[in-house]
Amino acid sequence: MISKLLFAAAIGAVIGYITNWLAIKMLFRPHTEKRILGMKIPFTPGLIPKEKDRIAKSVGEAIGTHLLTSETMVKALKTNGIDEKFKKWVERKIIEIEKSRVSIGEQIKNIVGDKYKSFIAFIKRKVTEIVLFSIRKEEFKKEAENVILDSMKKEFLKNPSSILESELYRKIREDLINKAKTYKESTEFNTKMQKIIEGKLKELENLDKTLEEVLPASFVSTIKVYVYSKNYDISMSIKDMLKEDHIKQKIKDAITGMVSSNLNPMVAMFLNPDMIYDKLSSIVEENLDKEDIQKEVALFINELIDKILKNKVSDILSNVSEEGKDRNVRLLSDIVINKVIENNFIDEIIDSLENKIRNRESIQDVLLEVNINSEKLIRNFVRDKLDYLVENKEVEEKISLYVNSSIDKVLGITLEEISKGNEKKVSKVASNIAGIIFERFITKKAGDLIEAFDIKKIVEDRINSFDVAFAEEIILEIASKELSAITWLGALLGCIMGFVSTLIAAV
Repeated sequence: MISKLLFAAAIGAVIGYITNWLAIKMLFRPHTEKRILGMKIPFTPGLIPKEKDRIAKSVGEAIGTHLLTSETMVKALKTNGIDEKFKKWVERKIIEIEKSRVSIGEQIKNIVGDKYKSFIAFIKRKVTEIVLFSIRKEEFKKEAENVILDSMKKEFLKNPSSILESELYRKIREDLINKAKTYKESTEFNTKMQKIIEGKLKELENLDKTLEEVLPASFVSTIKVYVYSKNYDISMSIKDMLKEDHIKQKIKDAITGMVSSNLNPMVAMFLNPDMIYDKLSSIVEENLDKEDIQKEVALFINELIDKILKNKVSDILSNVSEEGKDRNVRLLSDIVINKVIENNFIDEIIDSLENKIRNRESIQDVLLEVNINSEKLIRNFVRDKLDYLVENKEVEEKISLYVNSSIDKVLGITLEEISKGNEKKVSKVASNIAGIIFERFITKKAGDLIEAFDIKKIVEDRINSFDVAFAEEIILEIASKELSAITWLGALLGCIMGFVSTLIAAV
């Protein structure tokens, strides 16, 4: 009886062990579908190979939804001291780079490798574009206008003497006066002055007005008063003129012609022109010494002036020959240049202007006096220049060259040069900045980044990529003890079931 019980228990144990072992094997084996005479063998392939896609999807869902969620991973990044490890890593890396004495350019080259040149060219191009875009924005132009305007307003509040007494102004003043004097003596200026006078004379030729209408009444009155006040000098000038040889000869010739044409030739023979001239000149000189005659001469001249003023300007000029006009133009030009615009005249004008400017409290007062809106003038000037400069190709090229040169200089600098004497401080600051950036990333962007990874899909694709044999190997490696326990548990249960069933049969 005992032997039967033991035999039944042993057979049950063997059966339980084999069935559990076979069941575990059938989870993975066979790896592919098997057929005999074209007919599919049941339970092929194994359960896991057959349901691989569904299992992969289920595992991916389970891991992505319940295990590696974005909230879980962000929380893990925050609570596992990763931020401090990252800060320490940055700090060590900065110190390491500083000690290496490698330039910034070489550091970048180590990172990007063969793409270094194209990367630097890209950076230079982008920085240039950013600079050009920034200076072409309306906000920049407006700000530049305001900065320059504010600066100029402060300058305009200064006393004008600050400009007039500056070395720069003295040089400009001296140069301006010298050039003005040189230009006044030049043929070019003389020619231009003649053209101006000639143009005015042509205008007068076509003017249907008298001299009295053209000349200001105050000017005519001044001339008459001047003539009357100079009656003595005029009379004395007449006396002196009568004593000149060519005048004497002309008067004597006139007396001879008058005697010969109006008197009998016999009578004319007894009249000596020299005697007549001497007699007449003595009478004239005697009368010109008299005060009342002197005044009469002045009045006579003024009457002549009145008669001349009644003539039309066009009539007067039409009677002048072209040669005479040219001569008068040259004469008037010489008078203006040499008598009116004298060298000291230029100095006096500059001095006069400077004195008027000095009497003002500020430069702004000077500008207001000449009706100049300084703010509008400066703003328009600055805006025009800015618009021209920011769109100018030459300026664009210079900005590009400046940016390229600046970046090249930066690339040639070593971190040791930047942090010399402050190595620990620089590495600490860099570490803190890295920590702040890391924390902001974890707080604001890490969740979105993790969600973008789609962990469910990654796990599913990864499992599907595994070979069935490899997947079996992994699972058996992970759960070898548990699967072995299940096999031996089947043997135990088979042993118990065989023993119990035999015992019940015997009873």
